[in-house]
Amino acid sequence: MQTPNSMNQPFVNELVPCFVKRLLRIGAGLDQVAAGCSGGLTEVMTQDRVEFISSRYDEKYFDCILIDTAHDNGIRLFDAVRELRPYLNPDGVMGVILPDGMGSDDFTDRLDAHLNGIGLLRYRLLIEDNADPDSRLQAILMVGSRYNPVAHARRLASAGDFGCGIQIINGIPHDLLKNHRNLALIAAEKQRLYLEWQKSMPPDAPPHMLFFRARKEFADVTSALPQNHAAYRTEADFWQHIGNDNMAVRTLRSILSIDFDAGTAAKLQRFDQRACVSTPEPIAPEWSRTRRPPRLLVMTHDFSDYGLDCLYDGLCRVLGNENVIEFPWKPMLHGRNLKDVHNYPCSFNHPAERPAFEDILHRIKDSEFDLIVYADVVQMAYPEEVARVMQAGRNLPVVLYDTYDNCYTPWNKILKYTRRKGFDLYFKREMLAGVDYGPGAVPLPFGYPAGLIADTGTAERSHPVFWAGKRVWGLRPVYIPKIEQMLNQKFDKSYSQAEYQTLLQASRIGLSFFGSGFDTVRYWEIPAHGAMLLAERPPIRIPHNFTDGRTAVFFDDIVELEEKLTYYLNHPAMAAEIADAGHEHVKRYHTSTARAKQFLGHVERCLCW
Repeated sequence: MQTPNSMNQPFVNELVPCFVKRLLRIGAGLDQVAAGCSGGLTEVMTQDRVEFISSRYDEKYFDCILIDTAHDNGIRLFDAVRELRPYLNPDGVMGVILPDGMGSDDFTDRLDAHLNGIGLLRYRLLIEDNADPDSRLQAILMVGSRYNPVAHARRLASAGDFGCGIQIINGIPHDLLKNHRNLALIAAEKQRLYLEWQKSMPPDAPPHMLFFRARKEFADVTSALPQNHAAYRTEADFWQHIGNDNMAVRTLRSILSIDFDAGTAAKLQRFDQRACVSTPEPIAPEWSRTRRPPRLLVMTHDFSDYGLDCLYDGLCRVLGNENVIEFPWKPMLHGRNLKDVHNYPCSFNHPAERPAFEDILHRIKDSEFDLIVYADVVQMAYPEEVARVMQAGRNLPVVLYDTYDNCYTPWNKILKYTRRKGFDLYFKREMLAGVDYGPGAVPLPFGYPAGLIADTGTAERSHPVFWAGKRVWGLRPVYIPKIEQMLNQKFDKSYSQAEYQTLLQASRIGLSFFGSGFDTVRYWEIPAHGAMLLAERPPIRIPHNFTDGRTAVFFDDIVELEEKLTYYLNHPAMAAEIADAGHEHVKRYHTSTARAKQFLGHVERCLCW
C-alpha cells in the first residue's frame, strides 16, 4: 500500500484546490498534502480522530477537510463525514482518500444516499495518475448540495484571483454539465474571466497575454452555440483592449448579419466603423550569401510543427543538409515513419542519420556550429539536454522561433526552461499588427514547401470553390454553413493528402478562414496550387503579403465574403488572373526556400555576419 506522503504532486493539487486557505487533515500522515499543495494555505490543522474537533473549531471554518481512510482503519467513514460536515464552509470541499476496493458501485450508491441526508454531494472521483496501478490512490471529493462553482469562480475573480476562478470552472465534472449547451455556456464564462483578468493587469502588461486562451473558449462556445451573442461581444471587447477596433467591428458585423441582437447592435454603434490598424509593411531582407553557409543547430520537439518543419526544409535546401542538424531528431524530416504523417504536408526526405546527443555536444564545443535556433515553445520535454546545449554553446548566438498558434510568447516559461536571460533575435509566427513585441522581434509566418508548389500550366479548373478542414475556431461555425447554403454544397468530406491536392488544383477559388492561429496552412497552399485565395484579412504582420484584388482577395465579414465570392464566381477570368498572380507571388516570396533566405537575411543583419 502506498504511503500518504508519497502521493504525486498533481494528485495533491487536486485534493487541495487553489482557493483553500484553511485545511483540516484527519488521519495518519498527510504531511505532503500541506507541504506540497499549490494553493496559499494560511492554516493547517491535523487531528488523529474526529471526536476531538467539535470542542476546538467554529462551524463552517475550513475550506478543505481531508479524511484518510486508506491508511487509518480506525476511521468510520460515514460517521466521520457526518461529524465533520458542520465545519466545512459553503464553498469548501471535503475529500476522502479511499482504501482499496471502496470505489465500487455499491459503495458509491450507499455513500450518495448518506451524503444526500446531510446536505453533501459527491462531486469528483480522483485517481492518482503516473503511479503503480496496483497501489495508486483514489479519492472522492464532496461539496455542499447547494454549491455553485460558477458563482464561486466569480467571487474569486472579484477578489482578484482570476486564475483560481478559472481552475474552479475547469474542475466541474462533465457529467454534471450534461450537454454541449452547458459546456458552451461554461466556456463563455471562462472567456469573460480571461478578458477581465487581462484588464486587471498593470498598464505595462502585454495587452494580448491571455487573448489566445480566451479565443480557445470562444471556439468552444461557437462550435456548440454559433449564435451566442455574449461570446461575440466578449471577443470584440478583447480586440478593443488589444487596440484593434477594426477586428472588433468585423466580429460584431458578422454575427449581426445572420442574427440580430439589440445588445450586440448597440455595442457595434459605439465603434468607429472605419477603424483600422495601420502597420508599416515589415521588411524581409534576403541572405546575401557573401560568406560560407552557416552551420545551424535547431532545437525542436517530437511533434509535427508546420512552421518549423517548413523552415527546416528551406534551410536544408539553401544551406545543404550537412549544415542543418536538429535535436530531437525527427524521422518524418528524413523519410522515416511517413505512414504516421500521411496527411501532413511537411514530411520530407532530407538525408541524415540520428546523431548521438553527446556527439552534438562535442560538435558545439569544437566550434562546428555558428548558430543555435531554439524553437520549442510547446513540448519542453528535454530540460537537461537543452540546458547542456545552452551551456556548451554559451558563446554562440541563439535565436528564438515561436511557431505556435498563440499570438503571445510565454517568455518567463521559455527563459526558465532554457536557463537563459534572453535571445539574440526573436522570430514570431503570430505577430499581431499594432502590438509592440519589443526590440529584435521579427514576423516569420508560415510558407509552403518548395517541393510541393504545383505546376498550374495545364490545370483544369472544373471545381468552383474549395474548402476542407475543421469547422471550429473563429467564425468558421457561421461562415461555413452560410457558404454551404449559398452554394447548395456541403463541405464535410475528408481527403487523403493526394486527393486534397488534386481537388485544390482543380478549384478556381479556395476559401481561407482563421483557425487556432490567424496564420493557417490553407492561406498558403491555395495560391500554391493555383487557385484564387479568398481569405479573411489577417490581423497579423506578414512580410510581402498578398495584395487585395491583385494577388488575392480579402474579406472582413460575412457580408463581404458573400459579395466577393458571388462576384468572382460570376467573373472567372478575373479570378483566374488573380490566381495566376498569387501563384507567382507565392513562388517568389513564400516558399520554404524563400522563408529560409528571409530568416537568414534577418540573422545576417542582426548579427552582422
